[in-house]
Amino acid sequence: MRDALADSERTALPIQAAASRAAERYANTYDAAYARLEACKALAECEEALTRAMALMVHVPDPLGIDRRSDDARAYRMKFIWQRLSAVALERPEAQQQPEVEALGVLELGAFAGRAYLTPVQALQLQRAEAEATA
Repeated sequence: MRDALADSERTALPIQAAASRAAERYANTYDAAYARLEACKALAECEEALTRAMALMVHVPDPLGIDRRSDDARAYRMKFIWQRLSAVALERPEAQQQPEVEALGVLELGAFAGRAYLTPVQALQLQRAEAEATA
């Protein structure tokens, strides 16, 4: 019985490492889908106002903070809007903790609940343990 349990545990190690990587990829895809959906909805609501503001930034004269080394002065001027949006975004609660997404359903990762994936070092240790057990 002990031999069977040891053999079962040994053969489960690489499967566990692969499952951890798959769970992490799945969670990352889930997060990206939600973030892109929200970005598209936000842009649809305020696209006209933002693009108008960016178009007006093209005409800002150089003395107002243009990086003279910048290859694209117009893009550099428009970066002002991006920097302001980024600063405000980082202050939102969503930047501190990932919200649950009703539209996508609950993110269920089974053994990796709470996104407790194996680290690359842990996965390597599992692979080494398996190699030693089979040697």
